[in-house]
Amino acid sequence: MCLLCLHWSIVTTQHPPANDRSDVAAVTPGDALRALILEAAEAGRPTWPVFHGLAVPRLELVPVEVPYGDGRAFVPPAEALGRDARRLVIHEAALVAIETMHPAAVERANRNAKARPQLRQLAAAALRDVCGYPLDDRDADKPSICGSFDDFGDWRAAQRAVAAGRRLWPTLAAWPWWGAVTNEGGPLEWWTDSRVLERFAVWRSG
Repeated sequence: MCLLCLHWSIVTTQHPPANDRSDVAAVTPGDALRALILEAAEAGRPTWPVFHGLAVPRLELVPVEVPYGDGRAFVPPAEALGRDARRLVIHEAALVAIETMHPAAVERANRNAKARPQLRQLAAAALRDVCGYPLDDRDADKPSICGSFDDFGDWRAAQRAVAAGRRLWPTLAAWPWWGAVTNEGGPLEWWTDSRVLERFAVWRSG
């Protein structure tokens, strides 16, 4: 598997767009979710590419509670972050690779001792939480995170990478991690959180 690349004013809208389809947002990690995201990306929804055939949603608006009107508003992610919110920093080389998707930028990031691990961590979290990959390949019938990277020698290394990626993805306002409760290397059960599902529905409907 070849890593191609990891290749905010208040909006006063008080309700999701009319074409919001929340019912189809209730999916779990796996091929169906991966296909659903790629389909929306082809229709113009913003994503962060991870691998060829895998992308994660890039949130533009997120629902928040407000103390007026009917209590709902949709704002850019940065508006929803508190002033004291602490965010991890993605290395400049990794960020350029992610933002430009240029092969030369990706190559530079992969040669950088600090940027390369971050690219792998972002990818590991996407494989775990979007595709539902297990950490290791004890089940030979399923692809695994360890089997996808030479960097990860065992499940513990893969678990650490997933946990780090789950902390990095919110910096990019990426779904499902933005606003979700992280759970180190174990299952991130975002499909049980109605707020996470709503963010996906809003992203998908545009």
